[in-house]
Amino acid sequence: PDTPLPLSATNTACTACGKPFRCGFRAGDSTCWCAALPQVIPVPGQSSKEGRLYPDCLRKQVEAMQQQ
Repeated sequence: PDTPLPLSATNTACTACGKPFRCGFRAGDSTCWCAALPQVIPVPGQSSKEGRLYPDCLRKQVEAMQQQ
């Protein structure tokens, strides 16, 4: 099972479920795990606190949007 990460400068909390996860963009990386998913919803800016989703939550949202 996934081990939740503690919140830090490179980790953020999911706005849907509250689980912490690492955001590559927020950490200053040139890419993030979310970039590999279909681009059906906008990626929030680095300073945005809204719309940041844990990998499982984002995958579910992408799947739901693709079915519409």
